[in-house]
Amino acid sequence: MSGIGVDLRPSSCRVIVRETSSVGAVTHHVTDGVRRTIPFAASAEGAWGSAAARIVSGPPVDRQARVLFWRGLRRRLQDHLGGIRPDLRDGYGLTVACEDVHHRTELASELVEAGFVGPKVIGPVEALMACLVQEQPAEFDADIVLAAVFVGETRVEVSAAQFDARRRIVRWWRAPFVEGVGHAIWRDHVRSMLSERYAEQPGAALEAGIDDSILDLARDLSSSSPNGTLWRGVGSGLLFSPIVFNRSEMSNWPGVRRLRLTLQAALTEAGQAFGVSRPAMVAIGGALYAAFRKRDADAKAS
Repeated sequence: MSGIGVDLRPSSCRVIVRETSSVGAVTHHVTDGVRRTIPFAASAEGAWGSAAARIVSGPPVDRQARVLFWRGLRRRLQDHLGGIRPDLRDGYGLTVACEDVHHRTELASELVEAGFVGPKVIGPVEALMACLVQEQPAEFDADIVLAAVFVGETRVEVSAAQFDARRRIVRWWRAPFVEGVGHAIWRDHVRSMLSERYAEQPGAALEAGIDDSILDLARDLSSSSPNGTLWRGVGSGLLFSPIVFNRSEMSNWPGVRRLRLTLQAALTEAGQAFGVSRPAMVAIGGALYAAFRKRDADAKAS
């Protein structure tokens, strides 16, 4: 089955479409026409995403505004697919991994009201666990313990599960949510360092693009040389001198240290819940691609 995955954060979302065929699968991002990281925003005038973010302040606070956002996304997806309906009627399963636990309970009905058919709403940590399980060999060691860690903007979620040799969950454990810690700590520190180097402050039109470039920087750092990565993102021409970001230096930033210690403590607690020192394997990250693995797993099971 082809699918649409949405990684919904409190202030933004990312959307990908995965199209499958007999020769394999192709995955590509969907933008709102301006940004790949789509602001979670909608206006009464019908604007959504980046267009609405210029009009309204912050994410939608009521159901009506949220439904307007999903209607805008549905129109964008249908245009992206050449008129094909972006739901199960035309073979596209929609899965939304929602970071905000309070929003999850209403989200499915909001999607249906916006016109989607058969949407699925999951927690991001469940999506990560499904992804981790599917990437392992056909058989597990009996009683193996796996953990999934979702790092959101301002929240960390940790769960662990014990499996039998046939990949069945024997026991599931969930840690309390860790509030006030997330990848926004790192993003905001990068923003601050850039702000100190601007010869001329960027306008509002550039700030959204700078945030997208910060996400690209995170990806580049994962494969960068020990000498670091030169900032070439949006607004680099406004800097009075070049700036290089180095992973080893970043690891000592106070906010990053706090995040690292939080994760270490959570994984130790997860192991102790099952009587082991640490889980055998851990998946850490976001939920966008993992949402597809969850949808694929459900399709195979049925």
